[in-house]
Order: sequence, then C-alpha cells, then structure tokens
Amino acid sequence: TAVGYKATNFHMLCRELAINAGLNFKPPKEDEASKEFWETRAPELMIEALKTYPDERYDAVIVDEGQDFREYWWLAVEKLLKYPKNGHLWVFFDPQQDLYGGGPTEALGLQAASLTWNCRNTERIAAHAFGRIGMVPKLKPGTPEGTPVRELACDTDQEMVDAVRKTLHQLVTEEKLDTDRIVVLSPRGAQASPVWRARKLGNLTLVEFPQRPGPREIAFASLQRFKGLEADAVILCDVREGDPASGPAHMYVGTSRARHVLVVAKYR
Repeated sequence: TAVGYKATNFHMLCRELAINAGLNFKPPKEDEASKEFWETRAPELMIEALKTYPDERYDAVIVDEGQDFREYWWLAVEKLLKYPKNGHLWVFFDPQQDLYGGGPTEALGLQAASLTWNCRNTERIAAHAFGRIGMVPKLKPGTPEGTPVRELACDTDQEMVDAVRKTLHQLVTEEKLDTDRIVVLSPRGAQASPVWRARKLGNLTLVEFPQRPGPREIAFASLQRFKGLEADAVILCDVREGDPASGPAHMYVGTSRARHVLVVAKYR
C-alpha cells in the first residue's frame, strides 16, 4: 500500500488523470466555451478517467478554498475517496471569500466546525478588512495593533502608478522592507491594470505571480489569484468604488491578505 500524500489543484488533477487515461483534454480558447469546459467538462473527464484507474483512490481528501468549488466538482472529489462512506473528507472554506457562488453542498453530509479566530492580520488590518463586509473580527488577546491602514486617493491612471511607485519606494528604501515580503494586488486582470502596464516603478520592476521576485523585483497579482495567500505588506491598487470587481467581498479578500502593512490606492 502506498504511503504519503499528493498536493495539487483540482483542474491540474483533472488534466493529469484525463491525459493518463487517454482522454481528449483540450480546453477551448473562446471565453464562454473555456468557462464551460473548466466548470463542467473537466470534472466529467476526471470522473471518466477514474473508472479507468480504480486504484487512484485516497484514504483522505483535503480541500482548501472550498468556497471556490462548484457544486458539480464535489461529485468528482467524492470519487477520489477509497471508502466513500468511511473515508475522510475535510473542506476548509471561508464563505466571506465566495467570489464565484461556490462552496460545499449539503449533499456531502459534512459536519460543520467554525474556525472563528483571526490569526493572520494585525488588529487594524483585521478591523479594516472585516469592516468591508460589515463584520467585526475575533482576535486573540495580544494581537498587535499594528500600523494604520493607509488609503491613497487618485484621479488618473498615472496618479495610480505614481502612488504605487512612491509607496514601494517608502517601504523598500526608507523602511528597509525586503522586496520578497511585498505584493502589489489589483482587482483587475494584469492587462487591465495601469500599474502592471507601467511595470517599471522607479528602480523596482513588477513580476507576475507566481513567478518568484528577484533582487529589485516586486510580485504583482490579481486579488483573485492571490486568494488564500498572504504577504507581510500588501499594496491594493486600482480600486474603484462602484465597480463590481471592487465590491465588498473582493475588497475583503484583497485587504485581508496583508499581515502587517496595508496600503489601499483607489480612484476618487
């Protein structure tokens, strides 16, 4: 009996199993067709592939970011269990980070347990992040108050770029923060972000996550892609009140990535 564990993401596992089973796994390039493929066809192929591999089963399956999983995906997840009735299925999820209308279904019959303590953010960052969704964080005694959350107001794309450049200069040059402890997040995709398009900010250069930043480089990511992760310092840029991409849930996700320092740059 094999001993150990396997760590992957859901769609990578769909692809791996389908290809190993000789199935046709070709995501279409068109947006709507691609969305349909990843939401429905990919898990269908995984279920089909598992019929070919009866030994590709696990004693336990742990799902992180469960709020991102669509209802149909859970059928495929359950097929991974060696003992469907007596196996172990753990799902970790935050309903406040549900950006896609997902989450575990009642059909799974899971027993709920609430993890209520905030163990990531300083008191000020936690209050700011939870305030975005009208909630108050539950903090452990001794949680550091931390530095105030900074909010910067910009009128134009160029002002947005300048605000991020000046903030990075302050953090790296004046406050001596290592570049690999900072991430620039945007509710927009990379190509729609003026900050990413600028790329060169003073003597620093942005590199797109998950590429690891080198010397004089800073990681840039969409807040959707960085969901579930964290950084010591976060600059959340391109925020525009009233834009669906800057809605309360998105802002909660983006601001709660910061452990110690949070700067929010938004349009007036």
